[in-house]
Amino acid sequence: MESTKIQNLTPQGTWQGQDGKTFYKFDCILENGLVGEVNAMSADKWHIGDEVVVKDHTQGKYGPRLKLDRPRSAYGTDADRYKFSDNKKGSDETTKGIVASWAVGCAMQAAGDPAQENYDSILMQLARLALKARSIIKDEVEI
Repeated sequence: MESTKIQNLTPQGTWQGQDGKTFYKFDCILENGLVGEVNAMSADKWHIGDEVVVKDHTQGKYGPRLKLDRPRSAYGTDADRYKFSDNKKGSDETTKGIVASWAVGCAMQAAGDPAQENYDSILMQLARLALKARSIIKDEVEI
């Protein structure tokens, strides 16, 4: 998809989606000549001069409509997108939290009724069992 810039942007009010969310409506003219209505979930998402990519340009019953996005370069490189943290310790702590949450979730499914007697200790035993099983099985996985 080729990028272009917003040449003119005129606010046209707001409307409510079926889910109750407010959308901001704009008449938009792009430097490549395309014209249409564009919607956003915030009043300041788009500005004149913003570089955009046209994801869709359709003719609806109320006129031409545009779906815009930022060019990939505006999000950074692919390496930036998949890098969680430059801080190795922070990344390890995040991973530990995710694995611990997984173990507790498995334990809660297996433990049954939270109103039962000794539920907390049952939950902890099952979570530890899930972590131990994960550790053993992880070594057996072949990729």
